Amino acid sequence: MVTVSSAPRNPSGPDAVRLHTVTGHSDKIIEFFGTAPDATYSSRSLVDGNVNDLVADTRASGVYNLLPRLKPQHPAMKHHARRTTRALSGLILSCTPICFAALRPLSTALFLASLALYLPVSVLFLLRILFFPRATLRAVVHDRDTSGLELGYLSAWPTAFVLYVLFAAFAVAEGDVGGRAGRALVLAVYVLWWVGAAWAAATVLFVLAVLLGSRGRAGNRTPGGRVAPLIGFLVGMTSVATVALVGGLVVGLRTREGEVVLAAGLAAPVVVFSFCAVGAVLFLSGFDYAVVLHELVLVTGWPPQEQTSVVFSLVGPLGQCAAALLVLANAARRDGDGPGATPGIGIGAVVGSRAVTGLTAMRPLQLVCVLLALLAGGMAVTWLMLAFITVFYRLCRGELFWNPSWNGVVSPVVTLAILSVLLGRELESPFFGIAACVIIISSALMLIVNLAFTVRLVVSAKEKKPDVSATEPLVST
Repeated sequence: MVTVSSAPRNPSGPDAVRLHTVTGHSDKIIEFFGTAPDATYSSRSLVDGNVNDLVADTRASGVYNLLPRLKPQHPAMKHHARRTTRALSGLILSCTPICFAALRPLSTALFLASLALYLPVSVLFLLRILFFPRATLRAVVHDRDTSGLELGYLSAWPTAFVLYVLFAAFAVAEGDVGGRAGRALVLAVYVLWWVGAAWAAATVLFVLAVLLGSRGRAGNRTPGGRVAPLIGFLVGMTSVATVALVGGLVVGLRTREGEVVLAAGLAAPVVVFSFCAVGAVLFLSGFDYAVVLHELVLVTGWPPQEQTSVVFSLVGPLGQCAAALLVLANAARRDGDGPGATPGIGIGAVVGSRAVTGLTAMRPLQLVCVLLALLAGGMAVTWLMLAFITVFYRLCRGELFWNPSWNGVVSPVVTLAILSVLLGRELESPFFGIAACVIIISSALMLIVNLAFTVRLVVSAKEKKPDVSATEPLVST
């Protein structure tokens, strides 16, 4: 059992934190400054700033290692493979009730598999655009009834890119590279994040422009043509929210010595842009949700059979925005806790660091972000329940079948797991940890099911032969 208590602050030095570790009948007190020096703590790069000045314990130590597919080692960082794997598998180790030795190799295999898929698919897609630009453009914009939803999945490309940037940031924070090489790596991560942010924003604007300029069949009166473009745009919004989440995580990273990875001058634009991105996603998604609900309730009714799975995509923007708000609140106050901060210096230090009551200037911001995260999370859970009701309705009518669109179910649902981990840390409630564990296990099972059906689809397509009997018979005279 591990408990954490906060010691009195020292105005002239860092905060002293006492970690009480009880093992069997022995009681041992370890005193450290800032972050834990023990190698068993996978979260040496945590954000310094918690509700009620609580330092994250081992159960929440992996709170910033949020995405399971990012936990394994990076091929370009083999020198730091052991430390990086330990740091990036923190979420699985902290969320699952049973820890076993195969967790780290499993996460490593998942990351390498995702990277092995991302690189060749990206190259093939670029080659297609290069050699067949007009055909590719016509396939995307010719008809919103058939391409409205697929168009939204273009945002998965920059989303995966920024997630790999997040892994590189973790590798830099956990590595031993210092001096000019370390600064060069930090600058590279910083530039790549901005590239991913611009890429995601441009993709969403492109999707919106195409949907505004395209037309559906028969005046776009088909149920699929009315709902699919709206949900495709929400999928793109999830990508922008993911960029904001990754930005907050990168800003909050700390090295093993407790130093921030990004300086305040570099981190401030990231935090500001991320907050602006979250605001844009929340407002645009709100308008989109209103139209979707109008279409489902008053116009089309239940989505078509082939679009049963797309209802899960409604969860993504709200869940990811809620998680991004919690991370950005902690990232914004990382430099606001120090004594005697000058107004205008540091991240978000618009007023003095300390008020008369001793609270920091960022404390109201964090409270507002927690409240907004709870509101957005509640709406995300509502859409998730509606998605399950849709699946149950199709199942009872015998109309539920698998198609490739089910591969997009896991990503929006996992956003609720990220949100549950962060809320469990902020509110100190074990309920959110249990919820995160259930969602992670369910998502893993869904990944396995989708993989099995995808392999079956590919094999059946290869074995399928032309039906000679279906050809028109010869007419003899």
